[in-house]
Amino acid sequence: MNKLAEITAWVALLLMPTVAFGGDALFHQGHINTLLQPFNHNAYGPGIHSDAAGRPFEYRTYDYQQQAVPGNVPVTPNAYGLGVGMDAYGRPVRAYPK
Repeated sequence: MNKLAEITAWVALLLMPTVAFGGDALFHQGHINTLLQPFNHNAYGPGIHSDAAGRPFEYRTYDYQQQAVPGNVPVTPNAYGLGVGMDAYGRPVRAYPK
């Protein structure tokens, strides 16, 4: 195996978890998902929350619709895995910067 093929194989192995989790586990909408816990729920109004650094974000369903979750609906963080929470109706949700 030549060096280029070996390097390509290692890069593919390192990127595999990102691709396996939908490709947007780290990146979505051009932003890096770096929200810091604890979250302050409804800090900027109904449905607009803030992280520990004061950056606004909102929860949206993690499907093709990406509907905003209303502010009065509780969200359990990381219920379906790292970064994917669950709202009161059992739908997977993710935090998106506002």
